[in-house]
Amino acid sequence: MPSRGIRQGDPLYPYLFLFVSEALSCLIQKSVIINHLQCIKISNPGPVLSHLLFADDSLFFLKAFQLNCQKIMRLLHAYYTASGQSINFNKSNIYFGQNVPVVLKHNICNTFGMDAVTDPSKYLGLPTIWGIAKTEALAYIKERIKKKIGSWKHNMLSQAGQEVLIKAVA
Repeated sequence: MPSRGIRQGDPLYPYLFLFVSEALSCLIQKSVIINHLQCIKISNPGPVLSHLLFADDSLFFLKAFQLNCQKIMRLLHAYYTASGQSINFNKSNIYFGQNVPVVLKHNICNTFGMDAVTDPSKYLGLPTIWGIAKTEALAYIKERIKKKIGSWKHNMLSQAGQEVLIKAVA
């Protein structure tokens, strides 16, 4: 008989987490549709980018306005109230574009209670900011794949087997 509720190792946990994350995603999408939140547009005719969710990580892409930050904080509070999942602002940080004034950066950081970073470094093993030299940025992936493939016994696998294994690793 369960007595403490669902824990992180429970087989149902990932599914419940996805349901709750979907609710957060819908809250954000609805706010974007009714122009309550101002998000980033990739290009003039292109789509609006508001957020990306992956497992228990979230990335939000907002225009740097104080009002925008207050609105996303209300959404995150509503998410917390409904789900019981709180955002750990100590593990979170903010990255600003080049044209955001220093005073506004400071005010937004205070609103969220987060630190600003100048280099968000890597996310899921890939650089978050791509420079001109994409080949250099992705070279380590090529090296890791070569290292894994080098340890295989090539004579034990057919060409098709090697191909399937390479695609699985890559």
